[in-house]
Amino acid sequence: MKKSNIEQIIKELARDNFRLYTESYPLENNLASLEACENLSELAMNYWNSRDESEIERDRAERVILADYFIWIQDAFNELLEH
Repeated sequence: MKKSNIEQIIKELARDNFRLYTESYPLENNLASLEACENLSELAMNYWNSRDESEIERDRAERVILADYFIWIQDAFNELLEH
């Protein structure tokens, strides 16, 4: 699996989370609030820490690191704000 496919998987998981738990991602002046930023970081950590062995191997093979998860989740949130 390519890194771009992994990115799409993580972004879709994040978008689903945003839809289900909108109250966890409040905005201030159409920007993510401090609470939302903290929750975005926590979401990335939770996804990273909950990977199973096959996902860990997949990420290792494609050189995916924790910072990628942070970036992808932030990107997914920003995309949501743009629409």
